[in-house]
Amino acid sequence: MAVQKASWTKINDKVCCTCEYWNGERELQFLAGTRLNAILAQYNPQGRCSAKMNCLMSYSNPGAAYCPTYKRWHKLP
Repeated sequence: MAVQKASWTKINDKVCCTCEYWNGERELQFLAGTRLNAILAQYNPQGRCSAKMNCLMSYSNPGAAYCPTYKRWHKLP
């Protein structure tokens, strides 16, 4: 099955796809070649959380804001 990507997510949103432990595919979008603007994240099949025994997670899960294991992805400013 081909990986499907979701719409662009803001880099400042505290959701699963901006977390270090989210293992779905993601791409970075840069504006004018230098400024990071957004993330394009995998949504189908769902990504998984490496910190929570590899359970299925939605890329836009708002619960990440309260997740005790949330760690901002190292590629984000």
